[in-house]
Amino acid sequence: MVTHHVLAISQPVADTCQHPEPPVITGSAKFICRNEPVILTATGCAGTVVWSNGEAGFSIQVKPQQTTNYTAICRARPGCISCFADVWKVTVNTPDAPPVASSANVVCPGSSVTLTATNCAGTVRWADQTTGPVWIGKLVETATFQATCEQNNCLSNPSRPVSVQVATPTVPVLSASNREICRGQVVQLSASGCVGTVRWTDGGKGALRTVTPEQTGSYRAVCELGSCRSDSSEPVSIRVRTMGTQLTLKTSLSNGCPFQTVDLSKALTETTLVEYTSYHFRTGPALTSPTVQSPGAVGSGTYFIFGRTADGCYTTPVAVTVNISNCPNAIPACLSNPPTLALRVDSLDWTKGVVRMTALPGGSTQVINWQSDGGGLFTNTGLIARYLLSETDLQRGKAQFTLSAPDPDGDGPCRGASVQQTVMAPPLELIGLTKKSKEPTSLTGKEPTQFTLHSLESEQERSLFIPEGFSPNGDGINDRFVITLLPASITIQLEVFNRWGHLVYQNTNYQNDWDGTANQGIGVAATKNELPDGTYYYQIRLSDGREYVRFLTLAR
Repeated sequence: MVTHHVLAISQPVADTCQHPEPPVITGSAKFICRNEPVILTATGCAGTVVWSNGEAGFSIQVKPQQTTNYTAICRARPGCISCFADVWKVTVNTPDAPPVASSANVVCPGSSVTLTATNCAGTVRWADQTTGPVWIGKLVETATFQATCEQNNCLSNPSRPVSVQVATPTVPVLSASNREICRGQVVQLSASGCVGTVRWTDGGKGALRTVTPEQTGSYRAVCELGSCRSDSSEPVSIRVRTMGTQLTLKTSLSNGCPFQTVDLSKALTETTLVEYTSYHFRTGPALTSPTVQSPGAVGSGTYFIFGRTADGCYTTPVAVTVNISNCPNAIPACLSNPPTLALRVDSLDWTKGVVRMTALPGGSTQVINWQSDGGGLFTNTGLIARYLLSETDLQRGKAQFTLSAPDPDGDGPCRGASVQQTVMAPPLELIGLTKKSKEPTSLTGKEPTQFTLHSLESEQERSLFIPEGFSPNGDGINDRFVITLLPASITIQLEVFNRWGHLVYQNTNYQNDWDGTANQGIGVAATKNELPDGTYYYQIRLSDGREYVRFLTLAR
């Protein structure tokens, strides 16, 4: 072997191959339908014919699924082959299966359905031997449809099956969380037994609803499944109690100089305060009318007061007319009713980059402005804001928002208001959770996820009433400075200052017992340290974080 190897190197063998001529290909057909056989034959080759599909032999049978070019070579011996033969093209004329769409996936028994086949340049054939791109018929039971396309005498494969369900929706069964309510209360309505869409006779939609009926009535619903609708359900009746008797109130109020506002709570009598658990001040006679923003300091106009009993029922509203007279040396209305702001973060979806917030204005606030330190986009502003996080916010993992109200009197003594809130990317462990909160909550961490903050208590439920003055003269009427409608769990810190800014009264746990006497910093001739009549400035701080800064009149 060694000797032979040396000889091979020193004496190379000459290439004696005489390359054969390429074979000549003929076929039984050039145009076929899919899966039809074609016989290909190669002539003029004295050796072995090797075809482009890998087969060998002078004649082969093929069944191409799509248009295909075939060629071959003639091999005299290994390494000695011809050029490629001229191509024999077999064209497959079978069209693709046509897509089929139905006008409905679910229909009622006997309902008409329309099926449409597209992308067929020839003739569409349906399973029932009808032809045409559209099939219309009525169904009495669930059926599956397919179609084929015939073109150039070739038939496509069947289309993907399309099923149309024939079903009769079940009549929903209705229930209510409460069958008798007071006007203004909500009721949870539910419908069970429907696997489709529940539609209510009052226009509502969904298996679970919250309604606030204004009057006694009934609710019905049907179940929709595709184009099919059930019979109407049995009614569920809700009785709405009529409003209670009217409150005994003062129906006309006017300001007392130097104030340019009126405290609506002055319309309430001592007897009325005992009978009802809460009062609601609105700008119109309906419970759906807007709430008075600051009942303790209103301007001229007509307001409506509702009383609410322990069982949640409201009284008939009483109209109270407020008349404002100009005062010499008047205290600006915005001083006795300064603008206040609170900001509530309702939801944060860090993955989608969306923050939703609500502004809670108070006092004399009329105009609000939203700002962000991240340069994102506010798509909604006003009381409800929607903010799209910027790339800067996402990279920092936080966004800071500022809600502000302008100075209501320009260069006057009043000041504007502002509040800030920072939200941060939620941590990983909060994925999929919700958190209930009584105060706006800041989130920490950097993992993108969704975190929902449920709504705060409404301003209506958080209202309290502070009088603009009192008369500690011992006649049994308004002898104490009384703050009303405050939950028992809230503590009050009260500080009162005289016109020179001196602290004259202080109580860190105020119990509505100030009778106009001083307990701080000054001495007067009277043995009880009685303060003189006049205007005083006070600051109230509540244990829930709220603060009030106003003026009051002490008049014996």
